[in-house]
Amino acid sequence: MSHVYFLPFLRLTYESEIVKMKNWNPGLLITLLAMIAFMTSCDDKLEKMIGTKWTLEQITTEHGQDLYPDDYYSVEIQEKNLLVQLDVNKCRTPYTVTGKNQINLEDKMSCTRMCCDSRMAEALRDKLVGVFTIEMDDDKLVLKGKETITFRKWSKHDVKREDSEDYLKIKRTGCFGTCPIYEMTLFSDGSAKYTGKRFVEVTGKQNHNFDANRVKELMRRADEIDFKKLQAVYDNPSISDMESVYIEHNGTTIKVRYKMDVPKELLELIADVHQCSIDAGWVKEQ
Repeated sequence: MSHVYFLPFLRLTYESEIVKMKNWNPGLLITLLAMIAFMTSCDDKLEKMIGTKWTLEQITTEHGQDLYPDDYYSVEIQEKNLLVQLDVNKCRTPYTVTGKNQINLEDKMSCTRMCCDSRMAEALRDKLVGVFTIEMDDDKLVLKGKETITFRKWSKHDVKREDSEDYLKIKRTGCFGTCPIYEMTLFSDGSAKYTGKRFVEVTGKQNHNFDANRVKELMRRADEIDFKKLQAVYDNPSISDMESVYIEHNGTTIKVRYKMDVPKELLELIADVHQCSIDAGWVKEQ
């Protein structure tokens, strides 16, 4: 009985071909060996991706525009899924191998729904869909499709300051009127980062250094309040057209929209953190 071996483009039988090596065309043997090497290298490259983690470096749009991140966004490649870390939210999208060094990121990405990711993070999320050709070496991963997405090898330094330092963050959303829309993060050394969106004195990203003692006092008050013992949300859904204020301390976030039942100490802390944005000249005093 013949032993049959299968290759994608070639079927050989042991008795009719392998034993009859003297009848082989040398060119055919070389082609066969090349095909085996090709398929093995392809499989090896895809296998090497599994378990690796990468940090976003650049997105080049289909129109040639280069987008650069101002924070750390990462992807981790699992056997059948791609894990994506944005500003706040985490996403998972399945992929399939569709050809030589080629994967299809399916349009089935699922994400957590915490508030709020930057436009750059949202752009990365939205563009990780479709068929991509993979180029990879020890330090770079490039996904080439309609968009070209370039990553560098992740390192332990590619982390947000919020992951390793004490911080206090405020985010204000819109209302029916002209409520300031911005977010600001204060760190214990007095440094701050800010993103203004609408109805503020300064839009876009800014940095500032406050007196460190001022910020440490705000953080001491936040520790004293103990966010984990408070409600996660203070709201009355029956009342519309009110702004939402998110105040976050070291990973614990409280949403305040309806202020009737909010502890006085928390309202005072929110007001004093907001005052920092006014003193920096970013937000107009109302």
